[in-house]
Amino acid sequence: VLITEGLATTQFHKDGEETSPRYDELRAAEAVAKASKKGLHSEKEYKAPAINDLSDPKKAKAYSGSLMRAGKLKAIVEYCFNGSRFKMLI
Repeated sequence: VLITEGLATTQFHKDGEETSPRYDELRAAEAVAKASKKGLHSEKEYKAPAINDLSDPKKAKAYSGSLMRAGKLKAIVEYCFNGSRFKMLI
């Protein structure tokens, strides 16, 4: 599935090397992804998402109002410092 969606590629092997029994199917899936320009094979330039580091208290205070107005937000806990301090990706 990952190769078909263009999110992964296959490893090229020499003729004498041992390969997966489904290696030909994986190579065909990669060819389809390349032809349809999906994922890694697209011509679009990757734009990394913007991340605001709010570890500085002054910067955190500036953003606190908008975060509180937003109400409940979905986030991923990256690191738990202790029971009351977390590093989160919102």
